Amino acid sequence: MSIPTLGVHLIVYNEEKWLGACLERIHTLADELIIVDTGSTDRSVAIAEKYGATVIHSPWEHDFAKARNAGLVHANTDWILVLDADEQVTAGQEEIKEFLSQEEGSQCLIELVNWTGSSPEECIHYFAPRVFRNRYGYRYEGLIHEQLVQANKDTLGESGLNIRLKIEHEVKVKCSSTKLKIASTPSICPLKVNHYGYLPAVMESKQTAMRNLKIIRQALLINPDDPFHLYNLGVTYCQLEDREQARITFLRALNSCPVNAPYRATLVRDLGKLLYANQELEQAKNLLKTEIRRYRDYPDLYILLGLVEQEYGMAEQAYGYFAKAVKSGLPSKNQAVPYVTEAGADSYIPLTHMADIDKRKGRASDAEDHYRSAIKAHQGYLPAISGLADLLQKEGIADPSMKQILVELIDRENPEHLQKAAYALMSCGAYEAALSILPVQSIGIEDESWARACLIQTQRKPRAIQRSQLLLERNKGINQELSDQLISPYDQEHIDLAIMDWAICSWSCSEPLSQVFYQHSNEDSVFYSEIERRLLNIKQQSEAEDLPQFPQPDSGPLFQKAEKLAGRAAACGQKELLFSMKKARLLSPGTAADLLYKHGFRLEAAEQYLEQLAKGDLHLEGMFQLAEYMYDRANYSESLALFEQAITLSKDYSRARMGAAASCLQLAKEAAVRMLNTQTAKKSESTFSTLAQDIANLTGSLQRLDDLNWKTSRDGQARRRGV
Repeated sequence: MSIPTLGVHLIVYNEEKWLGACLERIHTLADELIIVDTGSTDRSVAIAEKYGATVIHSPWEHDFAKARNAGLVHANTDWILVLDADEQVTAGQEEIKEFLSQEEGSQCLIELVNWTGSSPEECIHYFAPRVFRNRYGYRYEGLIHEQLVQANKDTLGESGLNIRLKIEHEVKVKCSSTKLKIASTPSICPLKVNHYGYLPAVMESKQTAMRNLKIIRQALLINPDDPFHLYNLGVTYCQLEDREQARITFLRALNSCPVNAPYRATLVRDLGKLLYANQELEQAKNLLKTEIRRYRDYPDLYILLGLVEQEYGMAEQAYGYFAKAVKSGLPSKNQAVPYVTEAGADSYIPLTHMADIDKRKGRASDAEDHYRSAIKAHQGYLPAISGLADLLQKEGIADPSMKQILVELIDRENPEHLQKAAYALMSCGAYEAALSILPVQSIGIEDESWARACLIQTQRKPRAIQRSQLLLERNKGINQELSDQLISPYDQEHIDLAIMDWAICSWSCSEPLSQVFYQHSNEDSVFYSEIERRLLNIKQQSEAEDLPQFPQPDSGPLFQKAEKLAGRAAACGQKELLFSMKKARLLSPGTAADLLYKHGFRLEAAEQYLEQLAKGDLHLEGMFQLAEYMYDRANYSESLALFEQAITLSKDYSRARMGAAASCLQLAKEAAVRMLNTQTAKKSESTFSTLAQDIANLTGSLQRLDDLNWKTSRDGQARRRGV
């Protein structure tokens, strides 16, 4: 059997950043490389010619199908593979020719992985018809989200009239950062392709959403009620963060979308995700419960339903939906997945949700089993790794044993996995254990922030200062090389954290800030200088001496900076610095107490709140948090009184209402238990039975309240600090 020829076709516009990597992975398998350039002004054409491509120059007419078809007419090979410049073939290059030599159909699916972030779980899997036979009447239709169509051979005439088209959809969408796949089931070829066009940075640089918006609106002028275009318009509104217009447009699309449309299931998914994000829970629940009868094997819908039920406090119902997602029966690797599905939707994502519920319900063994299963499915899945670490700490497992358990579950040769395990250990307060497995290799700017937090809390403050300085110097060098580029807000946040850590460590070691520090703090130098002046002043005065020279804190820039600095100090366990800042009137008493409570120092926060309560200065959130603290100490009468005061301050404060209800139930349960233990109850079987049933009912009501998650969530780090 002869080996068929394969041509690779792309359309390109200013793709010099991506084109070389794309062509490098396919030039050896391509017998012909055809690139349609729509007016590039960068090096795209030169790169294409370097790889021996035939470049077709075709002016851009805001019509993707026309650009695709401009290349197809030049095809001379038996088969055609269609790619985008921001895609890369990752598997199947060696097998594709042999596969095609035995293929009887006229088109094949390839597996695509649409990346929306850098982590393995930040991607969507789908299949699309990208490989098809040449000279079989295939072409593309559609201004945007072009569709592969084939003319019916029985009706093909010289004039091309009365052509019946068989439409096979491949639709690019972004609301869920996905692509839609076709409804039919051709063969699956061995090629696997990564698509990077929906990475946030790529979309921003290409202005993808605005480009799509213009073309889709143009298409809707021709056919205003086309559900396919309406769906993609809704997707584009999601990209532009216009949720209301996205919601309206999705609903219009769903109302007119044929039940058997290949993109309908993902339309339901995207609308459900949007309604959930908008907290339109009743609408989301009704939609998903109705549609899941049609798409019974779609794990993403079960996950969404589980999340909605959790919002309603229906933990066991949510648990059931997550379990159905695991058992949803996605096809094997040799079959095309019938839906656009998030990576891990039938495995580690729902398993982790199940484990979280098990943990809250006190089912420690089940929780551990589910966390372990999730990590087995994806060794680098941080929510499962962190969840297991938190569970182990909660169960009293020693830090060295906890570290050993985590390390045995991950790929120890993978630095990223080690970083995630170290982060999980840090989050539950196992700082020494975290540092002991932190990779020697360079870590990212975000990881540096929590690595320094571990150093600070293990009394390695000089080392933390050194790491801060190294990061700032490295960043300064990068900025000098890229002087025309702005620092992203995300990077700036972590640069600010490095500066704060340097200051926190210096002051905690009773050292003044150095001149080198001020060279890096730039426009914030004046604030750090004033904060240091005040801290030095109070250190030199007696504890009883008032400080009238310092004004009360306000909302000015100095106090905004001080609050951020105090928050970081509390996060790193440096509560004494926070107290000093309060004494220096850099923080209000309420702000100081709130920061202490937020970062796990609940006893110290409660003492501050009680002082404010005695003065009549306790604010609403402080009232709730003091009530919650009393509740956790089983002082239910005090917690009830405080929750009721919070409700008086804000009638719509639902968490306070739930806290008050829980306090009443606890008081009733205590009374029932006392009565159960009396001689009268013990002598009367009916009285004893009634009281026992009352206690069981009260316990059940308390569990249902707990399912509403009204209490502040605390990780292992906070549990170690608080009481």
